[in-house]
Amino acid sequence: VHLYGGKQGDESLKEIEIDNSYVTVPATVPEGPAFNIAQLWQRFADGVSSGERIEPDFQSAVKRHELLDAIQNASDTGSVQYL
Repeated sequence: VHLYGGKQGDESLKEIEIDNSYVTVPATVPEGPAFNIAQLWQRFADGVSSGERIEPDFQSAVKRHELLDAIQNASDTGSVQYL
């Protein structure tokens, strides 16, 4: 998995290092959709066994939709959106 990002004024995107603590599945799981689904199921299992909040949940879906709405508004208006 590769993550790229930048700050306002940067000329290009730079790779952002992902901390290994976010990878919860064995290295034998192939990259791509299989990796994503394995991560999801592992997080679900960890949440069920620990009793902690499991994400994604409804609240995280609301946050994602607010972000998508802000992106659409920024595209439509050309103005900065604040979340």
